[in-house]
Amino acid sequence: MACVARIVILSFLALTLNVNSALSLNCYKCTGPLNIGMDCENNLEHIPVIPCEGGEVCAEYVIGNPGIEILDRGCYPNNQCDILNNQHINNPVVAVVRCTTCDSDSCNSANLLTVSVFLSFLTLFLFYL
Repeated sequence: MACVARIVILSFLALTLNVNSALSLNCYKCTGPLNIGMDCENNLEHIPVIPCEGGEVCAEYVIGNPGIEILDRGCYPNNQCDILNNQHINNPVVAVVRCTTCDSDSCNSANLLTVSVFLSFLTLFLFYL
């Protein structure tokens, strides 16, 4: 009986993830300086979520220099990090501090790692029921 329940739950999770990826991807959209308490950095409840175009993913990146760093969240091509790194590779003034892309709704939030770790543990737990 536990095996049947496990299969049903894992099938539901897989179906949910597949249905979600077939629909339009939605990402947080904002730009602002870091370390001054802006909503874009810490408080995303006031930040708009926008639909992406086909083929785009969510991205979060920081560019800057030691004096100021700018955070950007939004919909971008899936190779956005490569594009940014190539644009700034020989720039002595501005560098890419960090860049990540993801392909699930609102995944470019500050809490992405927490959610991913939780879902990983939940899947393992359900698998070993």
